[in-house]
Amino acid sequence: MFTAILTRALGLKASTTAASFTDIEQSAWYAQSVAAASAAGIISGKGNGKFAPSEDITREEMAVMLKRAYEYLYDALEIPNALTAASIKDMDVISAWAKDAVLAAYNLQLLIGRIDGKFNGKASLTRAEAAQVTANLLGKK
Repeated sequence: MFTAILTRALGLKASTTAASFTDIEQSAWYAQSVAAASAAGIISGKGNGKFAPSEDITREEMAVMLKRAYEYLYDALEIPNALTAASIKDMDVISAWAKDAVLAAYNLQLLIGRIDGKFNGKASLTRAEAAQVTANLLGKK
């Protein structure tokens, strides 16, 4: 769902064919959005040709998508670096592949942490959070 939200918010044109993920049916309501987001470099899947459309998206996956969407939308403008990894209390448990994106999303003020300065990267993204970060992204124009 978050992929479809970002695709629509960014005005990406849905591809006429599905992305090359083996677990996406071309007739699925989100297939064209996944294809468009993949073509724009916003998503890359879970590996081994899988997208895992039925799995919840984690907050760290969301941060990666947000950073890529920002780079796409604003033509990779420079990202401020006011905050450091030490500013995020649970940075040590965020996956290595997501650390730069989490820090960038914080510095861009696209997202905030949860309780006590923690990001909770493994937690599932909520619909309210998806709406808020998308509004934050579009508000950067």
